[in-house]
Amino acid sequence: MKKETFEVIKKWQNETFPDGNALAQAHHLKEEVEELIEAIESENIEHTFKELADCQILVAGISANLGLNHEAHDENVNQKMAINILRVWGKPDKNGVINHVKDADKYVLNSTHGVDLIEAKTAKPNEDFIRWEKDLAPIESNF
Repeated sequence: MKKETFEVIKKWQNETFPDGNALAQAHHLKEEVEELIEAIESENIEHTFKELADCQILVAGISANLGLNHEAHDENVNQKMAINILRVWGKPDKNGVINHVKDADKYVLNSTHGVDLIEAKTAKPNEDFIRWEKDLAPIESNF
């Protein structure tokens, strides 16, 4: 999200909902996610994009209400994405949801052994940790 967009959302929500708070927004987000699911299931792409935008607006608003500025919001997303890249992921459930394997959090991908798993406590940060870019090429991590 562009900084200008984040700032517009923050200003608009503060003026429109001066008593708003992150918890109320999170409950609202839950409702919007249900609407997003319905829109996707209806295969109405225009409606889906509008519901997706509602979710993004609420997420940015929650971040702002929690005191994050645009840079901190983006950094938070980047840090969580780095964690997700290193996680082990399970199989899809009946809805197609794939969660990370909770018992595998002590493992990381090993760059010298492809997708083999090693215990995190024995990992050497500049040798064993990898991240994957869009083209799936491994790069070193700073973790």
